[in-house]
Amino acid sequence: MPAKFAVAAGLLAMILFADRVLAQPAAGHKVVTRGGWITYYERGPATGTPLILVSGGPGFGSEYFSYRPWGGFETTHRNVRYDQRGTGSASPVGPKDQVSVAQFVADIEALRLALNADKIDLLGHSWGGYLSMAYATRHADRLAHLILLDAAAPKFSETRFLFKEAFPDRGDFIGQFGRGVETGGATMDSALTSYVSSIFYSSDNAAQFLKQLGDAHFNRFQHKQLSKEMGATDLSPGIRALKVPTLVITGRYDMNVAPSTAFRIHQMIPGSSFVVFEKSSHMPFYEEGDKFGAVLRQFLGR
Repeated sequence: MPAKFAVAAGLLAMILFADRVLAQPAAGHKVVTRGGWITYYERGPATGTPLILVSGGPGFGSEYFSYRPWGGFETTHRNVRYDQRGTGSASPVGPKDQVSVAQFVADIEALRLALNADKIDLLGHSWGGYLSMAYATRHADRLAHLILLDAAAPKFSETRFLFKEAFPDRGDFIGQFGRGVETGGATMDSALTSYVSSIFYSSDNAAQFLKQLGDAHFNRFQHKQLSKEMGATDLSPGIRALKVPTLVITGRYDMNVAPSTAFRIHQMIPGSSFVVFEKSSHMPFYEEGDKFGAVLRQFLGR
């Protein structure tokens, strides 16, 4: 697997430990889908259009969305995070299981139905942004708003990574992780320090996030299959035709998905809005939570 491909625009794919399990709160709700299930967690009011949070990876669960508050937004707006197949408390994905982007799109639709929502707001982060775009190209009539946060490009090969340019002194930790995806175990673990320090604007935020992350599970089997499909699928034609109110967000110093990638997505989607977080890298909601909540509140209130 090429090193660039292994990252899969993923949020933290390198910092996760392949054989550990992330503890989930007991308040999750199970939604049975074809061939498995997902688990979702609600915060905020029980009414109103739900904002569904789609996590990154592929291969990472959703709990990181709850690590820090978003300026009160998380308690005043109905928001729903969910664990994708193979992550957190969702159905497991092993070496013999098959998963696909279409299957993950169907899981979001199953979640919409479980929430009894005619329409949903969708926020996709990193790989979750790509998945959200895939949902939008199939079910635009079921979307009230679309938010793409440091998202991979709709044609994945056009996603730009800046690790080598920005951190030439840290070695090839991207390639190291790519080898770890194939073999598992300590090979992925050894890329931890370099990767964490490379996706945060603040080193203090990186350290705190890692502390909160604790023992986490990264599903390399799910990651390999979905990454391969992403590389072979171009969502660009459908994205150019979107008529859903869309907000594209990037961290000014995102080395995992360059701001130029976000700006190209913004240019592709007619009428979309574009916001840059000046003191963030790949995790604006973590590094500038108050501003992030205010931006979401303004956009969703239109």
